[in-house]
Amino acid sequence: MASELFVDKITGKTGTAGSAPLSMSGNTLTATLGASSTVPASIGGSMHFISKATADGTTSSIEFTSLGNHSSFKNLYFVFNDIKPETNSTYMHSQIAISGTTYKTSNYLGIGWELYSNGSSHNNAHAHSTGANLFNLGTLGNAETDGNITESDIPLNGSMFLYSPTETLKYHSILGDFVYNLQGGAICRNTCVGKYYEDNSPLTAIKFFMASGNIASGSIAMYGIKNG
Repeated sequence: MASELFVDKITGKTGTAGSAPLSMSGNTLTATLGASSTVPASIGGSMHFISKATADGTTSSIEFTSLGNHSSFKNLYFVFNDIKPETNSTYMHSQIAISGTTYKTSNYLGIGWELYSNGSSHNNAHAHSTGANLFNLGTLGNAETDGNITESDIPLNGSMFLYSPTETLKYHSILGDFVYNLQGGAICRNTCVGKYYEDNSPLTAIKFFMASGNIASGSIAMYGIKNG
């Protein structure tokens, strides 16, 4: 004969019902998790926070070096928050590694589309790139050093998908969508795609860096996206 246990709340050892981590209402169980609680990737929604890195002015690059540990996710998603360059008139780049943190400087192909305006005129441009980087984002203005730009300028923000990084594929692709200021104050949106091509090589790491100088401030967060 099956046994049944009927409860209204399961409380912590303090006995304070108001802070009970588990509670029942009818047949519904509700779990209240603290800020330090970890939810396994096997449950919940399809998007899971993995880690975040923050620049402090001495940061030459932001790196995520354990991509192979995230094979439970089909794709990875990066969110860029208020990234600013230390030097003016530079570009943001990205490279990947297929062994440790030895980053590749060749076998990339990409294209980006920029739409920009300075208030009195607007334009759009296409930039095709091959060789050393997954993407080129720039020319980035720096509010601290550019006399034409004020502190209220918008730094680089946006997001990027990295598709199937832990799979053995010939091509590993990215799709990015970014907004930032060009040198001189024009607001710009850059939508870009890129790929790294080398036969049958899962990725081990990815880094983001400026073509010149450090990353002055901002952060990048990495999320895992489950397949269904």
